[in-house]
Amino acid sequence: MPGRRLTARERQVISDGLAAGDSYATVARRLGRPTSTVSREVGRAGGTAAYLAASRSPGSLTPPARRGPVGAATERDGLVADAIRTLSALFHDSGLPRTASAVLASLIIAEAPVSAAQLSCRLGVTHGTVSRAVGYLEKLSVLHRESVGRQDRYSLESRVWSRVLELDAQRNTRWLAAARYCLGIAEIGPVGRERLTAMTDFFQRLGADMNAAAANADDPVRDDLAVLLAALVRHRAPLPDSRLLASLAWPARRLEAVLAWLEENPDALFPLTVRVTGAGLVADAHAEALPGR
Repeated sequence: MPGRRLTARERQVISDGLAAGDSYATVARRLGRPTSTVSREVGRAGGTAAYLAASRSPGSLTPPARRGPVGAATERDGLVADAIRTLSALFHDSGLPRTASAVLASLIIAEAPVSAAQLSCRLGVTHGTVSRAVGYLEKLSVLHRESVGRQDRYSLESRVWSRVLELDAQRNTRWLAAARYCLGIAEIGPVGRERLTAMTDFFQRLGADMNAAAANADDPVRDDLAVLLAALVRHRAPLPDSRLLASLAWPARRLEAVLAWLEENPDALFPLTVRVTGAGLVADAHAEALPGR
């Protein structure tokens, strides 16, 4: 079998496998071929996207239904590749390694979890290079791995941006600690000490702001509270739970979570508040904000 030219049917099997997200090794086992045969076949076409586009051309063995023209698919692939390059350059300029930046950008754009083989084809790098980048991103806790059969697939962690914020806060803490350490060195002169003091003050303020932002980044109740207040202000009258839930298109437990959080944090909306009356919920001025109270 090795060395024999691929048939049209085998090329269609490769195309179908790539479209399903299978790895080169999985497709090769299906064909009874070496993995290198599949990778060379796809590589000669210019990668997975180009191979899939070519297999869907009018002269292909089994052109699939409900597909746009090859030119449109190629244009979409080019625009997606441009988005990945843009994001990758941003992440690399911010300090991430080049391939890790490209993998992170690819996961942001991806419509579904992707395999290492898909990332390898998309980025034009080896499987080992992708694996090292994936390992790096896993250590940062910004990437999620799931096993599907014998294959791992990767996606973006749901709280990736708050995690990035936490990492920035940790870095600023290290800068602050270094500035404070250097201030303790008596041999540093007055000009250097003045700069170190300014550095300490700056990173102390920045660290406090970023830590507060990181603590609140994953709290969806705060966003729901703002939506609830806006709904009550708009209606300008007490709203029964049933009407409020219909207006917001919320399940009852979501409203209960917001009200429970507000009960624990009564000053969160100061100088406003949300009160429960016999007629329903109403937005009102906080008691302590009224003149003469």
